[in-house]
Amino acid sequence: MATSGRKLLRDSSRAGFEKREKRRQIRRLQEAIDKKDTETVKEILQDEFDVDFQYRGQTALQQAVREGCLDICKLLIAKGANVNMSDAEQNNLLNMACWRGFAEISDLLIQNGADIDERNIHGFTPANTCALQGYPDILQMLISAKADLDIHNQHGTTALHTAVARRHFECVQLLMLGGCRVDTQDERRRTPLIVAAGSGFADVIELLVNGGASVNAKDITGTTALFSAVANGYPEVVRSLVNSGADINQPTTKGVTPLLEAIHNGFTDIAQLLIDSKCDVNLTDRLHQAPIHLAIAKASQFFSETTDAATGLVRSLVEAGCDINLPDKGGSTPLYQSASAGNLDLTEYLLSRSADIAARKKDGDTVLHGAVHGNNPNIVQRLIQAGCPLNDKNLKGEHPLLTAITFSAKLEMIKALVSGGSCLDERDTVAGNTPLHYAILHYNTPAALLLIDSGCDVNMLNTKRHSPLYTACEKNAEEVARRILGSPKFQKRLFLVRNIPQPLFAAVSNGHAHMVDMLIQTGCDINMINSDGQTPVQQALTENCPFVVKLLLKYNCDLHAHARVKRLYKCCLLHEDQHPHFDLEPLFVALTHKSVDLLKLLIVCYWKIPGKFIAELDNVFQTTAELNTHYSHDLKSEIREVFLLSSRFPRSLKECCRALVRERLGACPGEKVEQLPVATMMKDYILMEEYFGDLWEKIEEHENSQPKHNFNAFNSVTYRDIGP
Repeated sequence: MATSGRKLLRDSSRAGFEKREKRRQIRRLQEAIDKKDTETVKEILQDEFDVDFQYRGQTALQQAVREGCLDICKLLIAKGANVNMSDAEQNNLLNMACWRGFAEISDLLIQNGADIDERNIHGFTPANTCALQGYPDILQMLISAKADLDIHNQHGTTALHTAVARRHFECVQLLMLGGCRVDTQDERRRTPLIVAAGSGFADVIELLVNGGASVNAKDITGTTALFSAVANGYPEVVRSLVNSGADINQPTTKGVTPLLEAIHNGFTDIAQLLIDSKCDVNLTDRLHQAPIHLAIAKASQFFSETTDAATGLVRSLVEAGCDINLPDKGGSTPLYQSASAGNLDLTEYLLSRSADIAARKKDGDTVLHGAVHGNNPNIVQRLIQAGCPLNDKNLKGEHPLLTAITFSAKLEMIKALVSGGSCLDERDTVAGNTPLHYAILHYNTPAALLLIDSGCDVNMLNTKRHSPLYTACEKNAEEVARRILGSPKFQKRLFLVRNIPQPLFAAVSNGHAHMVDMLIQTGCDINMINSDGQTPVQQALTENCPFVVKLLLKYNCDLHAHARVKRLYKCCLLHEDQHPHFDLEPLFVALTHKSVDLLKLLIVCYWKIPGKFIAELDNVFQTTAELNTHYSHDLKSEIREVFLLSSRFPRSLKECCRALVRERLGACPGEKVEQLPVATMMKDYILMEEYFGDLWEKIEEHENSQPKHNFNAFNSVTYRDIGP
């Protein structure tokens, strides 16, 4: 047993020694190869050892091939070295030699049986490697050795694809003479000719075409060699392929023809070349875009250097017989397209060629709608002269004039449409707005004034039953409102119609004091009740517009007006108590806004002080715990003092007389007071000048303190949430 163990130990020691000795010899051999010391290599090779033993991941022959040592390679091969050893990336010795361009070593390996078709991990054969690197002499050796020239790498490319892509002309020649398939396809089904055309290699293309390459072969996207040359802007290649019989109308899978691609990319010279070659100028892509659509789009681009050339291209397309009335997917014809782009020259040209002026898009837009979008008054005028219908509506119910105002078109354009005979009172189907409504909504004062002066109906209502005057009051369009009120067509009876929203409430709720003043002086009832059961002063209090409240009080509004009506209103659906509702009373609303000054003023302006309500309000104010979180102690004390004084010391005899006189005088007492046979001081007292004498000064002061908003001549200052 012990003898057997010692024998195993001796055998193991001998094997380890032999392995170390072999490694030492290989190391000496590779060091000699590294120094290109042929004599030392000869000396080492006289000993018997495994010449294919790997040291540092390579054999001696692999190192010799990499270093380009021909004589050493011969010695190693003569010693029996394996000529088909591969590295980690599966490059055999022949592939290594081809990559480095070692022709003699490559020939040596071929003569000694190296695999001429072995592929590395990327699928490259020695032939593919030669084509990539451009070594025609080595490639000739491989061809002579009957190498397979049509093997595909991992991307499906062959040696011919590779040589063409690198423009290695001699390699392409050799491969074709060697019998490779000239129309072989890669993973995207591209042929070598398509690759060459996409790079503009005219010499290679001529060689391939003369060698029988198909000029109409398509890749996976339907791209041909001609299309590829067009897309990349190579006019000489395009001319060559056309002369070689390429199909100039062959579309891609998306329906794009070479002509469409040329125009899209701005290659007008190539597009003209295709037109001169009699291509079909009416073929469209799958979006129904024709060449003329793309050409007009290019001709109408701002800041484009190709605009003039594209304009000439449009003329060439028309002269070549393109359909000038062909619609795209959305129904836009070339005339609509040029008009909407604001291109007067093309519009004039298409009209001279009898383009259809009555054509419509799928959304119902006419050519005149398109011209409005183009915002060019000259085009609008020209189309009107050509007989375009002025009042045809699109699917939104807009005729061109309505569209022009909606899109804030130039005033000259609106004038042209108005003078041309557009209907001034046409309403859209969406909101029922007229051109005047939209002019006001878009703060277009000049357009609104033009419409009024041109005789539009200033009384029409939209679907919300808003009149233009209501809209003007809402938007604080003072100049427009004044023009409407002065129009002979304005019907004052609308101020009395109960079931339509009244302009006064629009002005009041938005805090437009000047508008409120204008309406009152025109004859609006300042005590009217709206559908919510509120009077203007209640509305102003609710919206916290103190200037408007004071203005209405100055005009002697009736603070009890809402209580005089007993029928049901919308507000009755939201409150448990009967009308008039407690929380809509003027004093209560003023209290919620914590305005002590307004509370005092309201009490003074009541014709009859509501003592019972004040007592009830005082009781609520004392007993409601929630109010403690919203009102400070000092504020509560001040408010309670107001209630106490109004209850215990309501009014003097003089104040009672004034209240009675104001009640008898009613709304707008100014002119009536002037006719009374009393002293001027008494007149001022009746008009409460001590409270309202400086009202307009305060309003003007407030306006001047606010930032100015320029909405095309409209002043949009409001008075909400600001105290006097």
